Amino acid sequence: MAFQASADGIVSSSVVGYNKAATDAGEVIYRVATFEAVSGAASTFKIGNISVGGEDFAWWNNDYIATVDPYGSQDTYYTWDPDANEGAGGWFECDEDCNVDSSSPADDIVLPLNQAIIIRSENGIDLTFSGAVMTGDTELYGVAGDATYTGNFTPAPITLGDIVIGEADFAWWNNDYVATIDPYGSQDQYYTWDPGESAWFECDSDCNIDYDAQANDVEFDPNMGLLFRSENGVSINIPSPL
Repeated sequence: MAFQASADGIVSSSVVGYNKAATDAGEVIYRVATFEAVSGAASTFKIGNISVGGEDFAWWNNDYIATVDPYGSQDTYYTWDPDANEGAGGWFECDEDCNVDSSSPADDIVLPLNQAIIIRSENGIDLTFSGAVMTGDTELYGVAGDATYTGNFTPAPITLGDIVIGEADFAWWNNDYVATIDPYGSQDQYYTWDPGESAWFECDSDCNIDYDAQANDVEFDPNMGLLFRSENGVSINIPSPL
């Protein structure tokens, strides 16, 4: 599994913002960061740019965020300790049972901007993502023959019709698709591209198109996790949020 992103244009640290990522109480949900780090490497974000609203999100509730392995499962776990840093709170690495490793603070852990993460909140607490807004469109590069766990990494809703396919190598006949993600990390609803129609359509897991279900207007909220699969490693263009 690989994640890459490049931005056409200059990233401005003067354009900052935030948005809230909803969670489902007691369930895992796939989200993606919507802002870059205000300083540091482009197309990355720091775990410390994710803030919690109170003690209802905490290690003792078995609340965590986790990176995603190639099969959609939790990989490295991080949890929030409200009592750390003299009560200011902080992120730390932990195990799957949220036992905190106090020797491994995680606020400065850097992840690629377009890498999906898993969030689990016992009480359904919203988390806030903040940072610099990317300027310019962004290319999302597919991993040839593999699925990438990514998502809408802009702070505004996008539709499938907003996503620009640059070449015919991304097509239903290659079993190429974008899919929503169920709570178990598997593909849920599939969408594929028909170059002949210049349009997105719903499809099944084998990319058999339902031509009665054109999908250009299907909308993905900010932070929403998605799967992107390209047989030939073709890139797709995500529009600028500005």
